Amino acid sequence: MVPFEYKGELHRTCMLNATSKFMEFYQDVKDWWLFGFYFCMPLLCTAIFYTLMTCEMLNRRNGSLRIALSEHLKQVNTIHRKVAEAFGNQHAMEALISH
Repeated sequence: MVPFEYKGELHRTCMLNATSKFMEFYQDVKDWWLFGFYFCMPLLCTAIFYTLMTCEMLNRRNGSLRIALSEHLKQVNTIHRKVAEAFGNQHAMEALISH
């Protein structure tokens, strides 16, 4: 619990109070970690997925391209749903932690 004064009243709240080198390090890199893990990582995974799917579709061209494209769109929709769920879960966890 960290005490602080606001508008003449003393309040105590639970917040990060860096008391060790590790906690200071965590406090410094927390925002970059969250940005990298919850934004850049899904973006990178999506780029890899699109690249692999494009290669697979080009290799399947001897079959029906329409069927391959339909399968691709279904998989893209699934990936987009999973990424949206991950962002939603992260937002919910941050809301729970901050209250």
